[in-house]
Amino acid sequence: FEFRGDDDVWVFIDNKLVVDIGGCHSPVEGAVNLDTLGLTEGETYPFHIFFSERNAVGSNFKMRTSINLQTQKTYYPVEEPTIDGTIEFKILQLLTDESISCDISSVTKIDTTEAQSVFLLFGGPLDPGGVVLNPGENYGGITINDNMAGFVIDTNAIVMKRSLQPGTYVLRFYLASDLTQSSEVIFTVPAYPLPSIAFVDSLGNRLDSNATIVGNFAFVPYKVRIVVLYMDSIVCTDCLSQIDLESLDSLSFFDMNDQLVSSITMDSTGYASFYVMGLKSIVNGSVKVSGSSVDNALTIPINMEEPPVPYPKNGEMYDRNGDGVPDSLILSYSTSLIKDDIPDSLSWFYGDSTWRYIGGEDLLGLIQDSSVIITADSLIDIVFTGLEGTIYKGSSKTQFSYIPSEGVDSGKVQVMKVTGVISDKIGPIITNAFVTPKSENVSLLTLTFSESLDTTSISMDSILEFKVWREGVEVSGALEISSQTRLQKGKRYDLYFVLNEKSVLLTVGDSVRFAPGIARDLNQNYPHINNPYVRIIGEQFTTVDVTELIIIDSDTRDTDTLPPMIVKAFPLTETFKNAEKEMGLPGHLIRYDLNELLMTYPDVKKEDVFIEYEAFYFTNLGVYVNSHKDKIRCTDKVFNGDCSKNPGNIYLAWNTRSEKGRKVGTGAYISRLTFKIQAGTHLVDKKNETNSFGIKRNK
Repeated sequence: FEFRGDDDVWVFIDNKLVVDIGGCHSPVEGAVNLDTLGLTEGETYPFHIFFSERNAVGSNFKMRTSINLQTQKTYYPVEEPTIDGTIEFKILQLLTDESISCDISSVTKIDTTEAQSVFLLFGGPLDPGGVVLNPGENYGGITINDNMAGFVIDTNAIVMKRSLQPGTYVLRFYLASDLTQSSEVIFTVPAYPLPSIAFVDSLGNRLDSNATIVGNFAFVPYKVRIVVLYMDSIVCTDCLSQIDLESLDSLSFFDMNDQLVSSITMDSTGYASFYVMGLKSIVNGSVKVSGSSVDNALTIPINMEEPPVPYPKNGEMYDRNGDGVPDSLILSYSTSLIKDDIPDSLSWFYGDSTWRYIGGEDLLGLIQDSSVIITADSLIDIVFTGLEGTIYKGSSKTQFSYIPSEGVDSGKVQVMKVTGVISDKIGPIITNAFVTPKSENVSLLTLTFSESLDTTSISMDSILEFKVWREGVEVSGALEISSQTRLQKGKRYDLYFVLNEKSVLLTVGDSVRFAPGIARDLNQNYPHINNPYVRIIGEQFTTVDVTELIIIDSDTRDTDTLPPMIVKAFPLTETFKNAEKEMGLPGHLIRYDLNELLMTYPDVKKEDVFIEYEAFYFTNLGVYVNSHKDKIRCTDKVFNGDCSKNPGNIYLAWNTRSEKGRKVGTGAYISRLTFKIQAGTHLVDKKNETNSFGIKRNK
């Protein structure tokens, strides 16, 4: 490329300055060798020349090049003015003749036309690859023209419809006939305004916030209904706001399931209801209804007087025998339940959602002065002492008939139901204890309680009692807890136990309970003195005891008729020495309770629970002597046909004879035992034990 001229001239090829002869000057020349620019023949590159003449008369301009210069089609958006805050663009394509000439009059302008385009929206939670927009309305506020050559973005409509999350978005559009040409418009969806709440009646009609929302009597729950409104007019079905209920007065709040609450959540219809109940007479009280996710607060004025009938002052649920099942309910009223103040009926619930009804003679028999006392072996069908992380309270409803002495209903029989709260007076129990062996020296005990404990720093050592027996000896005091972890707001604990010279490990079959009078639940109730021990279940750590040296009296221990391996089940607490002495032969005692395995896998049939073994015996020089393999099932004779009724550890005794039936002599021997324990398709454990032992024969 070569150029000669005056005055300013700048030439850019591929967006790089290649000729620079700027300033006022006589005609000068400038050039560039195209081969030095790294261009590829046949490819298209942008070419820009800028020329300025500084004098009024006389100008020189000469350009010579081997480049095939063409004008380019120009694709660009043009913003249209609006008065409603919308963003509007039309998209144009400028078409000119492809010839190049210094004679401006020879450049033929063909057309400026609307450019049909392809639209992609990027940003926010949208697909990173963009979302294709179609003609018409998209996302409630982006309208693509029918001819695909323009668009309108209405962020107010988007906010109104909550159709795009607040944030920055890019609307990118491409020339439909040439996708290499594109442009974009960036816009922002502002933060949504917070919704507001309002009181409504049962039909959804809006109520004045100063209107009387609740009734006049304490101990009667009054329903309050609210709606969440977006932009103060649209019921917002996706504004799942949490609404807090607060009062400095003696008031309780209930949800629609009669559970005590301090907040409610708007449902998917945009509405929520709750009950307000006074616990005594209240003058000029109030309830504040508000939330961090709404922009206003409502106030309910409260004025309540005592009801004209006896009202519940206290309600308490107890567990007399300590099993964690509620069995005693005491409801105390403001006056004696006699004559005209005898209740018509009583309903209560506790621990579940079932209301239990008592009326007539049944109720009369439970009245003691100003109380109703209900006892049974169990008042509900489940263990229930409280909840996880929160204080639980039940509820009662007592119906009375009375005759007002004044007012519009004077002399007429009226019916009133008064509501009371039932407090939890039941201490926690342990509901599950699961042990998991972590190694030969560490086991994990996971304890689940019937409710959360109010213990954040107390040691589990002080609040638990264990029953641990080993070989007929009680060794609970030898347990050592190395660490503890509080989980599920104090409803579950993980305890790690370690084995050392002075301690033992917990295992399946041991038991644990709360030590009475130490641990407390969130209601400050202590465990009952008779709270039950829970049997520890879980995974067993298989151990094998093996003979070290055995003296065999050939005169008293005849092995001529014995099979190569004699199998016998011993009680789980039996010592190895006693088992070895009884058998009178060397062997292995496999300590594993198949009955516990059955309880872990209750769906597995008993005949599919087994120990499969193979034992080899060698001289101390490694010479093969004998071997045997077999499978011991839960239903075999060794367990009298049922390991769940006759559990035991298995002793595998070698008859001390070679494969050919000869007695082995005094000396050292090597045993190798491999076995697996299985429940159906569940491989529970697999071990390989190699040991040396001695035999001494007395002739």
